[in-house]
Amino acid sequence: MTKTKQKKRNSVGPEKFIAKMHLNQLYGIFGRKHDLLETRNVYIDLEEFICTRVIKSIITINDRVFTLLMHKNI
Repeated sequence: MTKTKQKKRNSVGPEKFIAKMHLNQLYGIFGRKHDLLETRNVYIDLEEFICTRVIKSIITINDRVFTLLMHKNI
C-alpha cells in the first residue's frame, strides 16, 4: 500500500480530501489517452504534410483546399 493511500485511510477532514485529490491526480496523469488528433486546413502544399506527418484522413474541400486529420504527438 502506498504512503498516500495510508494517509487517506488514516486521516479525516481536509487531510483526507487532499490525500484523495493527490491519488486522483496521479490516476489522471497516467490514465489519460496519449493519442491526440489535430485538424488542419491545407492550401495547395499537401505533399509537405503527407511526407512529414501521420495522417488519419484527408477530406477534399475543392481543388486547392484539403482538411487533414493528423496524429499530433507523433
